[in-house]
Amino acid sequence: MATSRTECFEKTFLKNMNFLWETKRTDDLYAKAIPIRRGDGGFVVPLAQLHARDPRLKNGTWFQLSESKTVFGDTLTTEALASYSAQSPDKIFVIEDASQNKVALVSVSFKSVSDLSLQFQSMTMLESARETAKEGFEFLCRWLEETTVNESLLISRKAVKDEGFLESCGFRPDGEFLKLFHSQSDLGKQDILTAGPTISSQENSYVLDSTRYGWNSEWSKYIKRFESEFADYIGVKHALGTSSCTGALHIAFKALGIGPGDEVIVPEMTWVATASAVTYVGAKPVFADIDPKNWCIDPDKIEALITPKTKCIVPVHVYGHPADMDRVMEIANRHGLYVVEDAAPSIGAECRGRKTGSFGHFAAFSFQGAKLLVTGEGGMLTTNDPELYKRAYAIWDHGRTPGTFWINEVGVKYKMSNSTAALGLGQLQRCEEQVHAKRRIWNWYNEEFKDFDGISLWTESSWARSIYWMSSLTLNPKWNVSRDHLFAELKKRKIDTRPTFPAISQYPMWDSAENPVAKGVGEWGVNLPSGVCLKEHQVRYVAQSIKEIMTAGRK
Repeated sequence: MATSRTECFEKTFLKNMNFLWETKRTDDLYAKAIPIRRGDGGFVVPLAQLHARDPRLKNGTWFQLSESKTVFGDTLTTEALASYSAQSPDKIFVIEDASQNKVALVSVSFKSVSDLSLQFQSMTMLESARETAKEGFEFLCRWLEETTVNESLLISRKAVKDEGFLESCGFRPDGEFLKLFHSQSDLGKQDILTAGPTISSQENSYVLDSTRYGWNSEWSKYIKRFESEFADYIGVKHALGTSSCTGALHIAFKALGIGPGDEVIVPEMTWVATASAVTYVGAKPVFADIDPKNWCIDPDKIEALITPKTKCIVPVHVYGHPADMDRVMEIANRHGLYVVEDAAPSIGAECRGRKTGSFGHFAAFSFQGAKLLVTGEGGMLTTNDPELYKRAYAIWDHGRTPGTFWINEVGVKYKMSNSTAALGLGQLQRCEEQVHAKRRIWNWYNEEFKDFDGISLWTESSWARSIYWMSSLTLNPKWNVSRDHLFAELKKRKIDTRPTFPAISQYPMWDSAENPVAKGVGEWGVNLPSGVCLKEHQVRYVAQSIKEIMTAGRK
């Protein structure tokens, strides 16, 4: 089962901070560091085991405490620095200038788990490096927001000794605390994009290690770890890293023996790769309409499409919402059909408490650059069947006998690289916090749109846990505001939006089908800005802009 937001926040914060503390090498330390202006302005580095071995930490010459001033909290003493460890309640960061001179120390911890806030406990800086310290502190705040999914960053007003410094960093009074507020001056000036990932110290560290040392005997170190941890997360026995979700689907169809003369039922609303991969093995895609509530394949429309030629059903977990897999599996089992889940954008989504990718004979996931978990490109094939895994592995490995160069059949080359897997592993280990970030974004949209009937916000079914990879909506046709008009007006306000997938049987290479629900969503659907790192004021600006444009254009 998925963790609650508070459990996720607590676990991921401590896990991430301990990951930083465990740093023992200088190259790894700077892989985990937060660059200030891409490194031109210096770095914010975690206080780690590497520092604990430095004798200067104990004799007081590591940081010039005698020349420093305290911005808030108590001055960090030499003794406190020397005794710092993974068990320390406050996590310490060091701000360095571009020449690696230490100019400030900052400590942060939980305020309370219940309200998902982080509280800065102290900051000590060299007055002579005030500007670098300020910039480093701002980058640290941004990093904490993007990697811990907290609700707020706070400083006790009683502890403040330099309020001007903190005000210049965006902190404002909020009850007994100073709270970080975001300037809205960028709204309408900088693009708010539809997608966008969060990359943390874990990914950077793993990728550096894989590129420096992940060769020869360690060529598959991260591939094996990624596959193993991915299978555990989904709740299946086997996972196979691929170069794309499309490649994973191709392997699945070949492994199931689907080929010329066979038919495969796919939903009318999906990315074209779902149906394209069917044609790779010579089979024919047959298009089913979608459920108007969740936009996934409608189980009520499947059986009428089953013929003696039907071999497989491919439910797609569209935009991160699970298809009703219990009903799909019941139909498939009753008719003796295979099921391949196209789980491309749904890592972390659940159907009645069970994760997508754990139902079918196979499932395929995507890590393309706009997805929840990103590796640039990449995919994963999962299964619970050991024989199907062996069959898929043989195809994936060019059809050869393992450990030899003997080829038994024509296979494919859709392999994942070790460095790609390193990035994927870091992303996977932060999956739940990213899911919570996506769901938080949808909640902000929901608060804005709940009393506005110009649109219908797409929402999860009662039995589902959507990851809201995309927060999406449909326009109310009765308002007579065209989607193109909305897109053009939003673009003027620097807001990036995208149409939902059209009904794909309309493409010239398929036999066209009459599926009115998918056609309607394809004509009126909108994907909203949904990048993991979006701020609340940006989301509310997007929603308010849509309401203003729709109201002004209503006929």
